[in-house]
Amino acid sequence: YGDRGLLIQFEDHISKEISSQVKGYLSALRELKHPAIQATIPAFASISLMVDVNHTTLEELKCVLDGLMSQPLVSKAAREIRIPVCYGGEFGPDLIALANYQGMSVSQFIELHHSTSYQVYMRGFIPGFAYLGDVPSSKPTPRLKNARLRVPKGSIALAGFQTAIYPSSIAGGWQIIGHTPLGMVKEGEHPPFLIDLDDLIRFIPISLSEHEELSRKRKAGQLNWEDYYG
Repeated sequence: YGDRGLLIQFEDHISKEISSQVKGYLSALRELKHPAIQATIPAFASISLMVDVNHTTLEELKCVLDGLMSQPLVSKAAREIRIPVCYGGEFGPDLIALANYQGMSVSQFIELHHSTSYQVYMRGFIPGFAYLGDVPSSKPTPRLKNARLRVPKGSIALAGFQTAIYPSSIAGGWQIIGHTPLGMVKEGEHPPFLIDLDDLIRFIPISLSEHEELSRKRKAGQLNWEDYYG
C-alpha cells in the first residue's frame, strides 16, 4: 500500500462476520506490539497499516502478519451503549417520508429502528462518526438527492442498511429521523469518543421533555457517562 504501508484485505463486501474477523485481527495486531507498526486503520473489510521501514521491510512484516492468520482471532467482549433518541418533529425531518417508503407507520418505523443492537462496522468520515449496522428494514434507505449543507450535531441518520450519529455539525446526505442530546465526544476524557469499535449500540426512545432535560445536564457538565454503558 505504497512504500510505507500494507493493506490487509479480508473481503470486498460488508457483513457482520467479516467485521468480526477484522476486529479479531486488529486485537492480535495490538497484542503483537510490533515496533514497525506505527498505526492501524480498520475499515469495513480491511485494515491499513502505516509502517516504519527503518525497523523492517514490508516483505518481512508481511511474513509476520501471515503468521497471525493461523491463530484464533478473538475480538474484545462488546459492551452495550444506550443512546437516548427523540424521534421525529424538528429533530427528524425525514422520518415520515422514510416510514412511508418502507411501507410502515411512523410508530412502526421507530420501533424497527430501536428494536435491535447495532454493531460498529468502522469509524471514519469525520472524528467520532461510527457506521452502525444492520438496520432490520426490508429495503435500503436511499441517500438524499441533494445533501444538506448542515446536519445538526447529534442527529440520528440512515443510509443503506446502516445508521449513524453525527458527532458534529456538517454537510451530509443521510436521512435524518431523530436526535440524541448526548455528545459523541467526551471532552476532557480519554479516550475522547463515546463509541469504540467493539461496542454495541442500542437506541432508546425519549420524549421531548426528557431530551430537553438531558440537553440541560450535558451543557452543565452533569451527565454521568456510566449511566449509558451496559
